[in-house]
Amino acid sequence: MRLYRSRIPTIATKIVATLVADGDIEIDRSKLHEVELDIKSILDEYLHQESIIQNQVRDYMEKHHLPFQEFGKVKKEIAEQSNFHTGDDAFFWMANQIIESFMINKNVEEVFSADNAIRRKIIQVFRENLVNDEELEREARNRIKNIKEDSPEWAVEFQKALKLVKDRRGLK
Repeated sequence: MRLYRSRIPTIATKIVATLVADGDIEIDRSKLHEVELDIKSILDEYLHQESIIQNQVRDYMEKHHLPFQEFGKVKKEIAEQSNFHTGDDAFFWMANQIIESFMINKNVEEVFSADNAIRRKIIQVFRENLVNDEELEREARNRIKNIKEDSPEWAVEFQKALKLVKDRRGLK
């Protein structure tokens, strides 16, 4: 599951709407947008840090002449060294950052529920709005069945097909 920048506004809006509707937090209606912007900034910062890690991984792999199949392993190592959370840990980290922002945010009037209850609801919103990369890749592969996999032509066509699938779904 992956967080795409184009999904951030929807996620922020749904987190605030869910927590307000369930009575977990209280926000003056005129300040809802400000709280959503704070959540967006947390999620944007996560994606920014992830992009920095990915660039470090690419540089490392190029320097050490590693094959692309090692990307996940190298990313995990570099992320751990940088104390950057990936996978399911990332969702817990982002949820904790959001909860912490509620505690210090002047636009959030009151937090009524326990952190774990709020965290569970935030993570549920993440899961409902994240994209399964495997599903995208499967759809892209189906578009280029007629080309021999692992050929240079296949790699180029796969990237084109994947971009087409992402564009069709409104993902950046």
